[in-house]
Amino acid sequence: MRTTCGLILCLGVLGAAGAGCGPLHREDLVFERGLQMLAAGSPRSAVPVFSQVIASVPDGPEPHAMLALAYALDLEPERAVQHAEAAKRRRDAREPPGWEVVALGLAAMSERSYGEAVDHLRRVAQEAPPQSGIRRAAAQWLTIALLLKGDRQAGLDCLDAAFLSGPATARERTTALLWSALIRGRQGEVQQAGKALSDVAAQVSGAGASDAPRGRGAADGAMGALARGDLRAAEEQMKALESCPEPCNAAVWLALIAAAQGNWERACEGLKRAGEEGTPRSRGLAHGLLAVARALDGRPQEVIHHTLAGQRLLRQNRFLSGGPTEARADTVWLSDKLNH
Repeated sequence: MRTTCGLILCLGVLGAAGAGCGPLHREDLVFERGLQMLAAGSPRSAVPVFSQVIASVPDGPEPHAMLALAYALDLEPERAVQHAEAAKRRRDAREPPGWEVVALGLAAMSERSYGEAVDHLRRVAQEAPPQSGIRRAAAQWLTIALLLKGDRQAGLDCLDAAFLSGPATARERTTALLWSALIRGRQGEVQQAGKALSDVAAQVSGAGASDAPRGRGAADGAMGALARGDLRAAEEQMKALESCPEPCNAAVWLALIAAAQGNWERACEGLKRAGEEGTPRSRGLAHGLLAVARALDGRPQEVIHHTLAGQRLLRQNRFLSGGPTEARADTVWLSDKLNH
């Protein structure tokens, strides 16, 4: 079985960011290498690369913006703010803000200034160009900041407004539904959590041939039961799939079902186990969902840790499968595939 789920997004703009760097010239390849490192979940490795570009082209805003983002993801908020402000000073007043605005939100979040992070990211999500990567990233990070602040209903409202009620890709909707299932489950709203998982299963069932289930049989039955809202039957059939010889993410689904049943401790333990076992893709997805779970439990550093771990594993999966390795928005940040 396969559906799609995006992690917490922060980039997705290799081509877009590079296009905004007219002054870079020879440094383009170095800059893109830094973006690749960020997309692969390695902000610490990206820091010296962006610093090298800045040393060669000190007046360009984009290297400072991406260095700010790298520092924010590496949990160095003071340096993130320093380079975000440097990017803002160097950017033409007629230009829309770049990724430095996302970095500022992350910096506030990592310092546990959740109110400041929420206000800032909400403003970015409202003012960034429609359908831009920055706007989508700000909306997802805004959701995380709201969860860290303890305002779960506002987090659900943010997901709904950004990805469920308005224009969004199927992958974005799937992501929002899975996040909603975790949030609802954490609140003990089992009926709504189960409905979110049922909606995901229904979307998977209606996917094209490329998203067809593997192994058919039990896999089809499990997703069918989930689409009908029969969590008990889906759980039993997912347990049978855990021993499937094919690459399988049944452990992730079992954790999500546990959350939808109101068993938060079992859900977190299941996601933790799924993050340690199985294929890189399966483990990557588990870490992405663990990031949301840690936000619900008020642990900002662990949110970043699991986000980056998920990106590294998903990147590894693309290398192993021979798939595309470029850091494009539609293949990296919003299309992390889940094989059931």
